[in-house]
Amino acid sequence: MKLGRKNLSYSLLLAGILLLFLTCYFIYMLPSLYVDYLTDENLRSIRQQHQTYVETGSYETAQVRNPTACLSVRIPDQGDTIYLTGKAFSAQITLTDARLREQLSNCQRLLSGELPTDISLSEDKLSDMDQILSQWKDIFQSSLQDQSALPVDIELLPNSTAEIEYANEKLNYHFISDQLIIIETGVEDANNSYTTYFALEKTADALVVSLLPVITPDINEIRPVVLQSLPALAAVVLLLVLLFSQFYSKGIINPMEIEIAKSYRQLEEKNQALSEENKRQEIFLRSSSHQLKTPISAALLLVEGMISRVGKYQDTAIYLPKVKSQLLSMRKMVEDILYQNRLKDQVLLQEIEIALLLRQRLLLCQVTAEEKNLSVHCEPEHCGKVLTDERMASLIFDNLLSNAIDYTPCGEKIEINSSPGTITIRNYGVRIPEELLPHIFDPFVSGNHGTGGHGLGLYIASSYAPTAKISLAVCNDGNSVLTRLTFLEKR
Repeated sequence: MKLGRKNLSYSLLLAGILLLFLTCYFIYMLPSLYVDYLTDENLRSIRQQHQTYVETGSYETAQVRNPTACLSVRIPDQGDTIYLTGKAFSAQITLTDARLREQLSNCQRLLSGELPTDISLSEDKLSDMDQILSQWKDIFQSSLQDQSALPVDIELLPNSTAEIEYANEKLNYHFISDQLIIIETGVEDANNSYTTYFALEKTADALVVSLLPVITPDINEIRPVVLQSLPALAAVVLLLVLLFSQFYSKGIINPMEIEIAKSYRQLEEKNQALSEENKRQEIFLRSSSHQLKTPISAALLLVEGMISRVGKYQDTAIYLPKVKSQLLSMRKMVEDILYQNRLKDQVLLQEIEIALLLRQRLLLCQVTAEEKNLSVHCEPEHCGKVLTDERMASLIFDNLLSNAIDYTPCGEKIEINSSPGTITIRNYGVRIPEELLPHIFDPFVSGNHGTGGHGLGLYIASSYAPTAKISLAVCNDGNSVLTRLTFLEKR
């Protein structure tokens, strides 16, 4: 659930960043790109328009952006006529005023190079042209004042393409109020849509008409801008996604991988521990079943001899206690097996005074030690408090002390010493055969079969030790066996 909320937060963050970028792009970048595109397109259009007119002398094949406002003027090197050509009209203007004709002649000679100039269309020549045009203005105004007719003759020429360039005419009425109506008229050409609005309102003393002509650009004008900006837009979006993916990886994927790796390691450790436990249980059960065969066979042999009253077995008073001893031996072995498996499922680590626990367990072995006339010297006071499972620690002490007493010859001694977090048990007069030392913690391994033990003491102690936070080691030390318990959690 926490990972889901984190993933949602990162997704919302990425969506917000992309939305912010796109908003900034459409507000700040796209308009400037559109303006630059239109500037370049207008420059290209006027060059194409002018080149087409120069080559053909007409606008019939010219592609223009605004056919209502395009115009070319042609001034021949000779004559008194000026030609005006547009997409929607053509006209020729003949100068009738002598002064205007003179100025036109000066312009023609200036453009043809007959007047002294260095370079055609140089700044000096353009300056001369400005002066001539200024004189034209003065002459034109003077002519209008001197006579009622224009100082020029204007003749409109027919244009065969003017009527077929427009389509989709429209006329709409918008009734705003009882006194105000807006008439919308429109027409389209190949590039633009032209709309004219007429607002008519009847006031108290007059009829007021307002006019607004507008040009609606074609949608194809913005499409090239968007297409041209797509590579840069895609690159920026990809960069943002890559950066965010890195951030996302560090924020979510990497912790997930670490957690998965940690869980995988824990699972491997548990599987390994389970495999070892299953193997141990299998070995233990096989060994137990094999070990149980001996007392069972002995008990059956004794019972069969007493039932058949064969020889010495007729004296049941002697052999029935031996049968009982064999049965008790089997019951003790079964109890050890069952108790071992049950106790491991109920671990309770707590702080205990280890010296007090050791003295309590030693009291239970006191009778057996006295029967063998063993000298037991115990000084566990320096161990202090440790963190362990009291029941497991008690069972470990019982098995180690029982082993020490059982394997120590009569009249010898046992020393129990301590240091902070450590207990040592040394029993004199005995050694573990060297060939058995590597297997001393295996089940049913015994260094002296004459003691009547099952070889489970050290196995049980070593089995509980890791769970009880205890490190257990057994070795020969001179003419003695040294057992060392180290508590891993000290207080």
